[in-house]
Amino acid sequence: MSSLDEEKRQFLMHLSEFPLKDPHYPFLMGFLLGRLPDVHLVTSLEGAANAVHLRLGPGTLWPHPWFSGWVGGSPLPHPTLFVAAMAQRAEPIVLKIEGLNLPQREAVAHLIFPDLASALTPPEVALKTRVEELRQRIDQALDIYRELQKKDPHKEDLEFFRKMAQEEIKRLSQELKELTSPD
Repeated sequence: MSSLDEEKRQFLMHLSEFPLKDPHYPFLMGFLLGRLPDVHLVTSLEGAANAVHLRLGPGTLWPHPWFSGWVGGSPLPHPTLFVAAMAQRAEPIVLKIEGLNLPQREAVAHLIFPDLASALTPPEVALKTRVEELRQRIDQALDIYRELQKKDPHKEDLEFFRKMAQEEIKRLSQELKELTSPD
């Protein structure tokens, strides 16, 4: 088990102890812990066929229930139905959690992806994609800088944009250096 899976397991174990007074909550959390490699924490349920939306803070009973679930894109209003339907499916499960306090959110921020597609992208592919995006942005900033160098350097508005381009190049280069340097 990877260190991220271990952190995800510990986080879900912590959540399973949340004082929600519904007997189905520990049952659902046990199922999710059992399917840990298939569970992906996200901020958006968009594009996910199999999803769970948990609301754990204030307002878990009204105006929204604590659980919303979807299997194959169809809504299932009860955690037991969700578990029964997903028990036979070896597919990814997206989990969105609302109501975490600030320390909890900060502790798991590195485990949460924007959406399912991001969660399923292997880390090396995501890194390669990000490096390529940074290189393209650096190229664009350099193009702007070169274009501004050709213009009259004494105009104030051009000087402003030249400085912006220089700062952007420095910032993006630093981020690229951090991503590509061996640790």
